[in-house]
Amino acid sequence: MEQDLKARLVIHQVPTTQSRTLLRLAGKLNTHTTAQLFEIALQMARRPHDHRRLLLDLSAVTHCDNGSLFTLLGLCQALDIAGISTAISKTNHVVQTRITQTGLAHRLPRQAQSDTAIT
Repeated sequence: MEQDLKARLVIHQVPTTQSRTLLRLAGKLNTHTTAQLFEIALQMARRPHDHRRLLLDLSAVTHCDNGSLFTLLGLCQALDIAGISTAISKTNHVVQTRITQTGLAHRLPRQAQSDTAIT
């Protein structure tokens, strides 16, 4: 049972003001668990006027693999095409190290400093 909890990704959706949504991710972010994130993103893309800005808090992610970060990049790009601006609001050492190792530090969208009021 404890192993099952460590192998999953928990996503808390926090609606905020001004058509913004914050997703707080906790646990393992890998190519298997990104399906949960895609499901939420698909729901948001169906109502782009309700969700114009999506922020991802990755500070509680305990593990992420290369594939999940490239998947996350594709998700951000797809949502942008659908009219939903997406950015990473927070990371931790584990996630930031992996982002740097994959060469995605300048490709994954990050939250601007002026946009930190809702995280």
